[in-house]
Amino acid sequence: MTSPLGLSTAKTRRVGILGLGNPASPPSGFIVELLTVLQELGWTEGENIAFERRHSQREEDMPTLAAELVAMPVELIIAETTGAAAAAKQATNAIPIVMVATADADQLGLIESLAHPGGNVTGLTNPNIELFPKRLQLLKEVVAGASRVAVLTDPNWPATGRVVQALQLAAPSLGVRIQEFPVRDPSQYEATFAAMIAADANALQFLGDARSGQDAVQLAELTIRHGLPAMNGYRPFVTAGGLMGHGVNFPDLYRRSAPYVDKVLRGIKPTDLPVERPAKYDFVLNRRAAQALGLTFPQTVLAQATEIIE
Repeated sequence: MTSPLGLSTAKTRRVGILGLGNPASPPSGFIVELLTVLQELGWTEGENIAFERRHSQREEDMPTLAAELVAMPVELIIAETTGAAAAAKQATNAIPIVMVATADADQLGLIESLAHPGGNVTGLTNPNIELFPKRLQLLKEVVAGASRVAVLTDPNWPATGRVVQALQLAAPSLGVRIQEFPVRDPSQYEATFAAMIAADANALQFLGDARSGQDAVQLAELTIRHGLPAMNGYRPFVTAGGLMGHGVNFPDLYRRSAPYVDKVLRGIKPTDLPVERPAKYDFVLNRRAAQALGLTFPQTVLAQATEIIE
């Protein structure tokens, strides 16, 4: 096969995929979305492209896994998460990196700007910090009596500090106080939720880190069991029984990242590919969760929902 740029793609191209997840599990549904679009663009796994997948359930493992991909070497790294993108950028300034769902890449210094990314990083970035005051406002509208909002944080997620700062700035006008509860590993969830209840938290705000989506089912169950109304940035949290989810449409991000991979493999430099922001956002509500928590969604909130799960 010959590309539009006249470059041969007959050889098998080795591409790394780096992100948070269980390394023993099959590719996530999100990755399948990306691979499907790549196949439509002419890239078939086992024929002209091979993927080296590196996943871990801990953010702190990202630098080691990124270094493994660089040492192979791969021709391109698909960075699924903010931590993955930061680790890949730290590991190499030569191998192209395509971001899928990186939070605020420009503010974190991974790119120079959206229009002119510079360096070896391009793809899609999620304006996470801008979304959090809105998420906190929606949570307060639903849980009107909330005065203490717990924030489940991952100290190893690169955007943690900026996001918590955004929440702290928004909190006074909403009449709430923010308290961080750091978690480095899923094994700490039970103890952390018990600590939230002991601290009299009325509601819970998850950050936009990948773990909030990866562990959506477990986290949804914990919020209902502990009677803690929660806002997450991932739709799977709500479909698993959680109360609310407000954030980007991740399947769309994965689909839109595939053309970036295609273009880079065909010879276009990352610095010549402007970084894009999400085109679709979800605001999903779960009525059953609201009933279990003794809550009713106000009409002002219902009017903004893109999906209501009965």
